[in-house]
Amino acid sequence: MMMLPFVLLACSKNDDNTQTKANFDNLGISSVTINGKSYNVKGVLLDGITGQNIVLTGSEYTESIKKVQLEYAIISSQKTLSCVVQSKYPDVSISVYTESKDDIQTCTVQISRKGYDEVLIYKFVQKTLLL
Repeated sequence: MMMLPFVLLACSKNDDNTQTKANFDNLGISSVTINGKSYNVKGVLLDGITGQNIVLTGSEYTESIKKVQLEYAIISSQKTLSCVVQSKYPDVSISVYTESKDDIQTCTVQISRKGYDEVLIYKFVQKTLLL
């Protein structure tokens, strides 16, 4: 009889280690502006890019660390690339890194929020058309 409580305790499920699914709505992304054109966001994807000179070329999701990276390719006659991401939450951290080499410009935007595990990275790669 003394062993029964021990066996029950040893077999109990520990819900404290259960991982919750990522919820990127916690970042509150409201819009992404590329070269002056604003796009709404559906989930984490840019909405309304059909017929534009922008296309989703890759994605990577790491569930264990709640991180998603989306890569977009842009064809433009502009020589510079500008990107702005806006959130409806004031405590969201948005870091922008830009790089330019020859006729290719890259803008990487990392979005996170203190107290939340989710990390969203947009990478925009623009190829400038030489006219």
